[in-house]
Amino acid sequence: DPACTAKPHTGKTCMRCDFTAATGWGGVVWQSPANDWGDRPGGFNLTGAKKVSFWARGEKGGEVVTFKFGILPRDKPFYDTAQGQTEPVPLTADWKQYSIDAVGKDLSRIKTAFVWTVAASGAPITFYLDDIIWE
Repeated sequence: DPACTAKPHTGKTCMRCDFTAATGWGGVVWQSPANDWGDRPGGFNLTGAKKVSFWARGEKGGEVVTFKFGILPRDKPFYDTAQGQTEPVPLTADWKQYSIDAVGKDLSRIKTAFVWTVAASGAPITFYLDDIIWE
């Protein structure tokens, strides 16, 4: 839900993310252009950015999420020129700021600017995101 009103970090809304599968994994990728897995030109030139930062919290605490950018590999015609990710993050029920370092990376074409992935834990997972920004 991109317009969730349940205790946003700032403003009136935040993003609610739900993963309900009992097995496997899932995730969401912010892409430019949409629905492109490296076959079309596009992306963002983020040269000069130092990190992508964001705020996250779990519904209950303990939800484990991995955050990334740049997942399109070099074997694609239009790949991401850099990658970065967090370790799997156990979220708390309170908002906490996280970031992924991009210092010294070639950010001239970032097509997948923000990604989250989760592994099924046998129960639904709900977490919240807010204030995602490249700085």
